[in-house]
Amino acid sequence: MTLDEILESFDKDLVRSMTLKEILKHNKINKPWLAERLGLSRPTLDKYLNKPDEFKIKHLRRMAKYLNITEREVLVKCFINSKL
Repeated sequence: MTLDEILESFDKDLVRSMTLKEILKHNKINKPWLAERLGLSRPTLDKYLNKPDEFKIKHLRRMAKYLNITEREVLVKCFINSKL
């Protein structure tokens, strides 16, 4: 599901305020699957999702690809929405 499809099914303000964890859940992407695609262990992915300032750029870029959102949106969701 793309971000545009998500935006159509939800209030736009709500989606913009979703965290990465919420987007994963909404897109029915489980952490083990994503961790494998990113080349991370599940505990490392959990650590990154809980403390996004430790994410490496290469992992953020890959995550954007699998979530069908832009790299900018991943950064916003990691560093802005997670701090709210």
